[in-house]
Amino acid sequence: MLNSRPASGFSLIEVLVAVLLFSLLALSIGASITNLLRVDTSSERLNRATVLAQNKLEELSAGFGARSGSDTPQPGFSRTWSTTPNQPPGSTARAEVRVSWQDPHDRTISLATLFNE
Repeated sequence: MLNSRPASGFSLIEVLVAVLLFSLLALSIGASITNLLRVDTSSERLNRATVLAQNKLEELSAGFGARSGSDTPQPGFSRTWSTTPNQPPGSTARAEVRVSWQDPHDRTISLATLFNE
């Protein structure tokens, strides 16, 4: 006698296809998370470098510290600055600050401003 009911359950092929699709989805999500973490770290370092440059510009504008120089304000960051008087003497000066770091390549941000001497 033949069984007239269709077979219930999943075939081996269906299970393998489902596992393959799940694996591809998991790998894609993992790669996306890794990329997001890398972008977040790069953004954080850029923000930190910008704050370091702005802080030094404020010091120079207020007349504190040397007119030119360099330092290492935080591990992994180096900062150089210079101040150039404009003409006529005693009017304004231009201050420029460069902050460098590695992320994993060499990166540099440069900010400049004019201020009254």
